[in-house]
Amino acid sequence: MKQNTPAAAGPEAPTKLPGGSSATAVVALAIVIATLSSNVVSPLYSLYQQRWGFSSSALTGIFAVYAVGVLAAMLLVGPLSDRIGRRRVMVPSLVVVALGALAFCFARDLRWLVAARVLAGIGTGALVGAASAALVDVEPNGNRQRAATLATLGFTQGAAIGPALTAVSLNYNLWPLQLPFLLVAALAGGTALALYRVRWPVAEPQAVFRLREWRPQRVSIPSPMLGSFLLAAGALALSWSVGSLFAALGPTFATRLLGVRNPALAGLVVVGFQFCGGTAQLFSGPQPPRRTLSLGPLAMTAGLAACLAGAALSSSVLFVLGTIAAAAGFGATFVGSAAVVSQAAPPDRRGEIVSALYITGYATMALPILAVGRGVDALGLQPTLLLFTAIIGSASVLVALLSLRRV
Repeated sequence: MKQNTPAAAGPEAPTKLPGGSSATAVVALAIVIATLSSNVVSPLYSLYQQRWGFSSSALTGIFAVYAVGVLAAMLLVGPLSDRIGRRRVMVPSLVVVALGALAFCFARDLRWLVAARVLAGIGTGALVGAASAALVDVEPNGNRQRAATLATLGFTQGAAIGPALTAVSLNYNLWPLQLPFLLVAALAGGTALALYRVRWPVAEPQAVFRLREWRPQRVSIPSPMLGSFLLAAGALALSWSVGSLFAALGPTFATRLLGVRNPALAGLVVVGFQFCGGTAQLFSGPQPPRRTLSLGPLAMTAGLAACLAGAALSSSVLFVLGTIAAAAGFGATFVGSAAVVSQAAPPDRRGEIVSALYITGYATMALPILAVGRGVDALGLQPTLLLFTAIIGSASVLVALLSLRRV
């Protein structure tokens, strides 16, 4: 299947006006801030666990409940940006992100953490579909693959910057349970204001939202691109499962498998994973999706196997190399799946279809990470990691083979 064939079936893209570069920068920043808000807490999970004494199942449950908030927002808000305009969805979404950060700042027990994660999920879920579609709309040269790369880079860079802020705060004891979240709230508010004021280079829909006409997101994909969409969704689910594993349990890996006792250093596992993933995205963005979707999943599997071997042999070097390989595969797979959908989606349904891609990703992300948490409590960390690697490896081989045939 040719990469651009399905897109030709849709109507012409809107005429671009001056101001695309500024709008692109602000929209990309909005994705960074939303993802940063969701990941800034990662180095603190083990600290919360020690302070409030909850299990690994509860820890991964806190992480997974974020996906519930994202899915609810995407299903309820997903279609709106195509009807009422991207900015009318993105600006209030950033306000919800700021509220989630403030809930973390004032958290007093496990229930506060759950509420904060739900708010972060709602804000991010409402924003990502509209923002990813907006990047395609406002891209100055109409380059859909570049827009998809910017969107995935925004995800990964936010996921790296967030834990890095917290690690610095932990290392220097700069109010680590409050300061990172106050910064996120301020950044989200500032970005919402910038988004409201920036010159928008395409005409925005003028439809007025009426509650009686509102319908939840319909996950409906045009038949010419259904095969490509399913392949991209499967690849995205794999990459996010691996990314979620390191985001939720990366500090735990460092503590239990490598003997790291400093919470700031343990949190750097998450930072390193996301940084390597973002670097891989920079190199993968210009590549054909066929290549990224065939090599990326295999690199993730090889990396997980190396992490497992490093844990079994108590080799920190092998574990670090495995983390780098898994992160590179994560980044390549993520950018490849987003490129496939962004190139194929017709312009008048791009927000809906991009949201549908992320809906499938978040829907499949929560279950594996919850299963990992239960497995760690019941079987231990290393046996659970072995089982996870076997499942991801089998699915990755299938995705790689299918990508060579379909993309």
